[in-house]
Amino acid sequence: MMVLWGMGIHGMNVVSSVVYPFWMAQLAQNADAVAAGQEATGIVTEPFFHMFTHIGGSGVTLGLVIFMMFSASIQIKQVGRTSIIPSIFNINEPVIFGLPIVLNPVLFIPFVLAPVVVVTINYIMFTTGILPPVVIQPPFTVPLGFGGFLATGGSFMAILIQIINVLVATAIYYPFFKRYEKQLIKQQQSASSEDEAAATT
Repeated sequence: MMVLWGMGIHGMNVVSSVVYPFWMAQLAQNADAVAAGQEATGIVTEPFFHMFTHIGGSGVTLGLVIFMMFSASIQIKQVGRTSIIPSIFNINEPVIFGLPIVLNPVLFIPFVLAPVVVVTINYIMFTTGILPPVVIQPPFTVPLGFGGFLATGGSFMAILIQIINVLVATAIYYPFFKRYEKQLIKQQQSASSEDEAAATT
């Protein structure tokens, strides 16, 4: 998903068109098992990704957007402030195309790496029983905390795991974000110097 996004292609739409039937079959089996008083065993469902991995949108970018809002780069700050409300509701096209992450060799690395790490954490949490199975599919726009709670049928542990996922992803993004920010600040300063030189001539 993230590799496609990095090339400007809607990764979620492309991948989900292939795997959605499998995700939904797992979810239906979980719901049926719980309704019958049995143990649900399906892990990789649609909410597994939308509620626990795509927090802030594809790439787990909610923490990145918060960094952006307070950036020393005017460009990054403007995109961050524009993107924060959509990001709360797990929509991050403004970040992917506005920052941009698309065709950006610096931010592409954490954009792929963060979801891999978060998916691994989630899989371990579900397989060990720390998190109860997903039995409900909330809309993907349900914000952090509420989505995990609803998807697992009311688990407060799901809220905690979602928060941990965001913190882990944010830590992964930080050094790459600072490097990209430094590049844009240099460009910003260079442009200001050229403007000042032009104004004095």
